Amino acid sequence: MIAGLNVITDNLDYLLWGRAATGEPGGVLLSLMMAAGAAVIALPGGIVLACLAWRFTGSVDRHAGPGLVYRGNRNALGTGRA
Repeated sequence: MIAGLNVITDNLDYLLWGRAATGEPGGVLLSLMMAAGAAVIALPGGIVLACLAWRFTGSVDRHAGPGLVYRGNRNALGTGRA
C-alpha cells in the first residue's frame, strides 16, 4: 500500500471524529458541528432581517447608495430606457 494512504487509513477514526470520546471533537465531526451552529444562528437572523425589510419598505432605498439596490427594469445609466 502507498505510504501516504497508509497513514490516512490508520488514522481514519481520528480524522473523522477527533478525540470525541475525551470531549474534544475534531475532523469531520467538528466541521459538521460548526456548520450546524452557523445554521442555527443564520436562520432566525435571516428571518428577522427579512421581516424588518418587509416592515420598513423603502428605507433601504433611501439609505443605500446608487447601484446597491435593484430598482426595476433599468439599464446601466439608470434611465429605464433600453
